[in-house]
Amino acid sequence: MAEPKGLEARQASAEFHILQEHYIQEQAFYWQRFSAFAGLFVLASSNSITKRWLVDWLGAVLGFIWVLVQ
Repeated sequence: MAEPKGLEARQASAEFHILQEHYIQEQAFYWQRFSAFAGLFVLASSNSITKRWLVDWLGAVLGFIWVLVQ
């Protein structure tokens, strides 16, 4: 027996909402890992490289990307 169309629409809407929440959560995890990597990279390489302008520039770019996605 076929379900009423209103019920199908509610189920589809609920499933879409769950998928959307999952996607948002995955994006948050991704950007947390990215910002942790960027910070660790800058901290780890800042004293080991003699040409600091490169590390400073890379840190600024990674920081700018991080600000954009927040």
